[in-house]
Amino acid sequence: MSSLAETDHLVSVHQVTLSDLDASTFYSFSVLVSDESGDLSRSLQYSFTTGQDSEGPQISAVNSRSTIIGNQDKVQTVITWSTNESSTSQVEYALGAAGDSYDQSSKENTDKVGNHIIVLSNLKSSTVYRFRVKSTDRSGNSSYSEPYVLLTPQKEVSAIDLIFKNLESIFGWTQKIGG
Repeated sequence: MSSLAETDHLVSVHQVTLSDLDASTFYSFSVLVSDESGDLSRSLQYSFTTGQDSEGPQISAVNSRSTIIGNQDKVQTVITWSTNESSTSQVEYALGAAGDSYDQSSKENTDKVGNHIIVLSNLKSSTVYRFRVKSTDRSGNSSYSEPYVLLTPQKEVSAIDLIFKNLESIFGWTQKIGG
């Protein structure tokens, strides 16, 4: 892996910050500098090994937004969150507000990102679900959010449906006459 940090400012003290390095990995580098005249000088080669990563990503800013899909009784819920390091994305969920188990989960998105988004499209309307998000970093450390509860929206009823329901409740006794 080759990477170059470069600046065109003439200074006598240099500092470069390395980021997104893998844990428990050996790295080597050398420094190449140029003076006012354009003369280049290269340092000896230096090396270091990064420490072991034993902590999972920090999860924050969990948010959910639900909407009814067309005329169906299905709900699409978008769940987003952030992590302090690149990690995978997955949502675990279950019916009801109480409980410690999650019997359903989204497919894990294995892309390592800091801003996460998962779409659940098989939820029922007017239903309470509990969920938590899960992220796993490059070193295999997993973190879970605290549990959250969401109430999916109710399917809207059209004006014609309301009129028929009202007529049915008013004249419903007529159905019992012939039978």
